Amino acid sequence: MLDLNLLKIGFALLTLVMIVLGSLMNTVEKRLPSFVKQTFRYGRFAYQGKDTFLKPIEVPKRWFRHFYVFGAFFTSLIFVVVLRVYVFHGKPHPLLLALLDLLGSTSRRANEQRVQLNFGDISFLEVIGVTMFLWACYNQYRSAIILANLRKNKNGQVVTTKHSIPYGGWFELVSSPHFLAEILMYMAISIILRAANTWHVVFLWVLSNQVESGLLSHWWYKATFPNYPKERKAVIPYVL
Repeated sequence: MLDLNLLKIGFALLTLVMIVLGSLMNTVEKRLPSFVKQTFRYGRFAYQGKDTFLKPIEVPKRWFRHFYVFGAFFTSLIFVVVLRVYVFHGKPHPLLLALLDLLGSTSRRANEQRVQLNFGDISFLEVIGVTMFLWACYNQYRSAIILANLRKNKNGQVVTTKHSIPYGGWFELVSSPHFLAEILMYMAISIILRAANTWHVVFLWVLSNQVESGLLSHWWYKATFPNYPKERKAVIPYVL
């Protein structure tokens, strides 16, 4: 039986699909099947055609809170496991090891230099990674607040559901600073986990996904608002 890293293969395939189909969306969208357009277009720039094959399985954006609830629970559970193993020198549950063997292959090996928690072993690159992560988290939160306030009055009450041009923070540089922050957060983790090859593939998936979403959002802004700032880029300041 082949010892395959299913996580690495899965995210590599997702990245490839995103790059290929995203490139087609950006160049020959009018010629693509409607289900492909539906897959890429959602929210304010959702597909408006008549053929809505994916409609039965689509969910409203407010359902995204389920993702965050699950994410908060799952990451908290993983944090407890990490504390138990690395701080209190416990052993992970056999079911967890079996799952890791299934998804990450049985040939995976832990980095022996990080078996014990020792702040003296923290390198300069890891300090950069943590700093970048916190900086990106703050700016992602700030961007979300700016977007939310577009629909509120000075008293914090929602008074409109219409879209408008956001200003302030990283919005002065790019149309989707929350996507830029997401990219930087995953890049920061790649710096911290630079010995973990699988994570770099995850980062490439996030990069391709966020860049494509940022481009579609940017083009929507430009098509919707004639006075949209011309100096803004889509998701990467001064570049793209």
